[in-house]
Amino acid sequence: FKFCFNSFIPLICFIIILVILEQKLTAEAGLCVVIPCSFTNADEFTPKHIVWYKCEASQKCSDAEIIFHSNTHNKKVQSAFQGRVSRLEPDVSQKNCSIIINDLKESDSGSYQLRVTGERNGKQDGFTFNQRVTVSVKDRGICATLSERELTAEAGLCVVIPCSFTTAANFTPKHIIWYKCERPKNCSGAPTIFHSNNKNVQSGFEGRVSRLEPDVSQKNCSIIINDLKESDSGFYQLRVTVNKLQAVHSIALMPIMVPTLTEGQQATLTCTAPGLCSGSVPQITWTWRGTENLTDVTRRYVSTLTFNPSAEHHNTNFTCKIHFTGETTTEKTSGLKVNYVKEVKITGVTTVRDGEALNLTCNVHSFPPSLIIWSKLGSNEKLHTDTGSANLVITNVTAGDAGQYVCTAKYMKKRPKDKVNVTVICEYTAAVFGQNIFLAETQAYILKYSKIY
Repeated sequence: FKFCFNSFIPLICFIIILVILEQKLTAEAGLCVVIPCSFTNADEFTPKHIVWYKCEASQKCSDAEIIFHSNTHNKKVQSAFQGRVSRLEPDVSQKNCSIIINDLKESDSGSYQLRVTGERNGKQDGFTFNQRVTVSVKDRGICATLSERELTAEAGLCVVIPCSFTTAANFTPKHIIWYKCERPKNCSGAPTIFHSNNKNVQSGFEGRVSRLEPDVSQKNCSIIINDLKESDSGFYQLRVTVNKLQAVHSIALMPIMVPTLTEGQQATLTCTAPGLCSGSVPQITWTWRGTENLTDVTRRYVSTLTFNPSAEHHNTNFTCKIHFTGETTTEKTSGLKVNYVKEVKITGVTTVRDGEALNLTCNVHSFPPSLIIWSKLGSNEKLHTDTGSANLVITNVTAGDAGQYVCTAKYMKKRPKDKVNVTVICEYTAAVFGQNIFLAETQAYILKYSKIY
């Protein structure tokens, strides 16, 4: 669809394209129906909300005929549709406008229309599409619900395809059948990978596929495929008696979780085998600085390693290695960060001569780095501040620079410190008129004198 605005010259055209995969849909009362839909738009338009209407095909839909609005605060959704309509993709930026209508009624039959609202060049805007979908609701059947996302898993591990279905009151499901297809929506002649009655299953899948719920009356059609091979990649389709649906799915991999560590506080690292495999239990090993077989506790697919972290562990790596049946292995290495602080240390010459330079260094090994502050006893003045290491330099010292100097580290709630006494050696020449010499200063002195007669 192409929309043009002639408020200003030159003429501005905005293009938004709607793709509805099926114009006419048939479903059965008591079950569900999916209206597949997607759209594209120009860069200057930012989609914000999806709105669906149900109205007469020959009429323009109004707000009173809204059946779904992605803005949950919108109060105009018809009460008969509240709680029964949802999106397959909650994120509107993905431009997937597909919806699923559950608990279908014969009154749900009719014409459905889409509107996309958002912002164009900073102003609110929206587009209602002329293209419509016709839904016809009949009185019996079955409806399956599958996720619309891709599933990824590692060879040698496993994958779960989550699935459920509902049926009309007069419809009793008998068997669940899964196929592996070469292409989506093209399962003609596809091999059977699972049959709840164990019929004609392809040899490559025998013993590797099972249901999570053996009782078909529970309406759970989820399956698990173990000992995955690269050749298992593809599209999978479900059949319950006479109704076929298909979808592609995905699973995430999170092998190892590393908590925040603090020196002196016991910590536990957890390593989890990927997938929800029900096959053979994997062997899990931990490695730190080349040392294997660290003391751990393993329960089937989860291994925990408990230890007391120290500064020695900081910036080192732990590796969790998982070995499955056959030659399949996977591993995850994570770097450790340990919060720690060592003692404050002051280095440098503390006895200097009058006129020389005083040069002291204060070091604090810690993570995160500490803030170091130099000060002199009896004074509130901060002589120097730095992070991690701080030098205190006083050039051309005098007798007044002698005294006690303090280095304080600010580390979280701790305030470790160190102190040194600085001595200044001064030289004086005195003329002595007698036998008594009196010096009141407390600094160290070298006295040179001559006696006057």
